[in-house]
Amino acid sequence: MKTASMPAAQPVLRVEKLGKSVSTPAGELVLLQDITFAIQPGESVAIVGASGSGKSTLLGLLAGLDVPGSGDIVLDGQSLTALDEEQKARLRARKVGFVFQNFQLLPSLTALENVMLPLELRGDGSVADCEQRARDFLQRVGLAERMQHYPRTLSGGEQQRVAIARAFAGLPAILFADEPTGNLDSQTASHIADLLFAINHDSGATLVLVTHDERLAARCQRRLRMDAGRLEEITA
Repeated sequence: MKTASMPAAQPVLRVEKLGKSVSTPAGELVLLQDITFAIQPGESVAIVGASGSGKSTLLGLLAGLDVPGSGDIVLDGQSLTALDEEQKARLRARKVGFVFQNFQLLPSLTALENVMLPLELRGDGSVADCEQRARDFLQRVGLAERMQHYPRTLSGGEQQRVAIARAFAGLPAILFADEPTGNLDSQTASHIADLLFAINHDSGATLVLVTHDERLAARCQRRLRMDAGRLEEITA
């Protein structure tokens, strides 16, 4: 008796023949060309490459923060090129988390309020519900005693932990991290990487990070290299 085979999982992110160029006084500058790849749910993927190779440009396109010149990006089943800016913003709010190199915390809000804000804006339950989830994630990153502190009173590592809590508290399908350890000393960077991968593993979210740190990239399941606007998989 034959058993029905399980359908293959749909990629959480699919990129097809992506291209991007800008006009300069010297002529057209090609930033990205003919990029095609897919990322499965729960995967961790590092995008590496030299400065100016197009890594951050690609990340911005994948998150719907910029518009490609050609090709398509399908995020969680929805084509970004078919959405207007308001629709893309709603999709990001529901499906995407961000961790930035420079943390991007609001200085006038406490650590707790920084994590709560996107949950409240998204309408994730009552204020009490948002606060409880924010507290849970701040405790997870080891900031139970620092919730009422403002960013200026936190160290760089503590600010990045707040940013990680904020990103994962929204329960994203996919999390984008742009040089998440770039502004940290090596010991703090190692601790932040441990947190990032631990919470990523526990949450089941897909992780896509841009990094110059080969040790961080090596912890990912896959590595992709940008070189002069082209992308290739690192198999070694």
